[in-house]
Amino acid sequence: MFEGFKAIIIIIVISIGLFILLREFFCWYWKINERRDLLIEILNQIKNQKGNSDLNYGQKPGVESSSDEPDLRGQCKSKGTYKWW
Repeated sequence: MFEGFKAIIIIIVISIGLFILLREFFCWYWKINERRDLLIEILNQIKNQKGNSDLNYGQKPGVESSSDEPDLRGQCKSKGTYKWW
């Protein structure tokens, strides 16, 4: 009984380790982190060009940002609510 439990625990630990390692590899391979940094830089430049005139990208209306980085999660407005995916 405990042998099967040990095997399951070992498989779970190895799976989590592989997920973490492969996630870092794929983020590096497809340059996801660099793309995110570039998008944030572009967004900040646009905000500076427009003089920060009501640009609140990635934020819910009426919510002030506490950091310089915008919230880049995907969202679309439908019927006054935001869907997050």
